Amino acid sequence: MALPDSPIKTPKDLEGKTINVNVLHNFQELALTQVLKANNVDPATIKYVQVTFQNIMPSWKGGQIDAAYLGEPMVTAATATMGARKILDPASGPAAEFPISGYVGTQEWYDENPKTAAAFQRAIHNAGKLMANNREVVAKVLPNFTQIDAATAATVTFPYFSSNDNPVRLQRVADWMLEAKWLTKAIDVKTLMSPTTSG
Repeated sequence: MALPDSPIKTPKDLEGKTINVNVLHNFQELALTQVLKANNVDPATIKYVQVTFQNIMPSWKGGQIDAAYLGEPMVTAATATMGARKILDPASGPAAEFPISGYVGTQEWYDENPKTAAAFQRAIHNAGKLMANNREVVAKVLPNFTQIDAATAATVTFPYFSSNDNPVRLQRVADWMLEAKWLTKAIDVKTLMSPTTSG
């Protein structure tokens, strides 16, 4: 996103600019790199700086970053209170439905607890279905678990909640990590996934 008086108007204007990430070499860089390329922007020209969530707005207003990589509820807040403009959606195009978190267990634990693992997966998948299909339910409980008030919860854009384990999406993460040289060898993600994948 760009501030109202910023010269950044299009994705191409991001070339050579400084953008925040909460941690260097994380999913933000990985996904944004692909979205930038899809918008004819050279990702090698972008300078990423690590900025904690609470410091994004002061860094942005103070000119330490040229464009802000924001998630909700900051997108809604920046639009409403600062007149910020969306330049590019980092979760669009090749990075649509990009998985940013997951659950990991050891093979030993899984072998010893297959029913618990299957029940956990069903619960997570069913929660994903609930969140995808019942926005008002999510908006109602969101203030209980976050610092987002009810009015903001009613207007924020929710992320995509998956209701299944998609090996293609996960493979994309590993492939992009290899492309970024964050991995030294290719990983076949299917070999690491639990066979209990139905919701």
